Amino acid sequence: MRRLLLTLVSLLLAAAAEPGSVSTNLQQSIVASLGRMMVLPQTTVWQFDWSKPGPAGGTLVCGHVNYQDSTRHYLGLQPFFAIVRNGKVAESGIQTKSGAVDPTGAISYSYDQYCGNK
Repeated sequence: MRRLLLTLVSLLLAAAAEPGSVSTNLQQSIVASLGRMMVLPQTTVWQFDWSKPGPAGGTLVCGHVNYQDSTRHYLGLQPFFAIVRNGKVAESGIQTKSGAVDPTGAISYSYDQYCGNK
């Protein structure tokens, strides 16, 4: 009940909504979109941490993913974000430790901006 009241108050004050659980539809959209980049998508382990209203009417989802690289080794939990609009992933990124994957640091920066502050 308290969470509902806090959410209503924050909406009335035009503040950002409290992060909440990630719906099954959002999860399926993200797995379908980001899964195409995985070597073996069927072995990928997804952890959906939270969602909240995102930019331009979308929904921001933050979480972690453990997937296999091209040598079939799991990389451990890697942070990811996705912005879903109209059931499709409009923007996304997986933060990795490899500079080869993110040479400009744009994905890391976006993750920090979107998911660093709930």
